[in-house]
Amino acid sequence: MKKMILGVTLFVSGFFGALALIISTVLSPLNPWSYNGIEGWRGIVLGMQLEAPLIISMVVSIVGLAICIFELLQNK
Repeated sequence: MKKMILGVTLFVSGFFGALALIISTVLSPLNPWSYNGIEGWRGIVLGMQLEAPLIISMVVSIVGLAICIFELLQNK
C-alpha cells in the first residue's frame, strides 16, 4: 500500500508539473518566441528553456503511473 501511495504521489506531482509548464507555453502568445527560426509550441518550449523540466516532469509522471500499475497487478 505504501508503494501505491508513492506511485500516486509521483504521478500527481509529475502531472501537475507538466500541466503547469504546458499552461505557461499556452499563455506565451502574449510574448511570442522564435528559437533559431523554430516557431510554434516547440519554439516556445526551446525559447523559454523548458524542455528539460517538461521531460523530467513527464518522466516522473510515467514512473508514478508504472509504480501504481505494478502495485495494482501485484496485489491481485
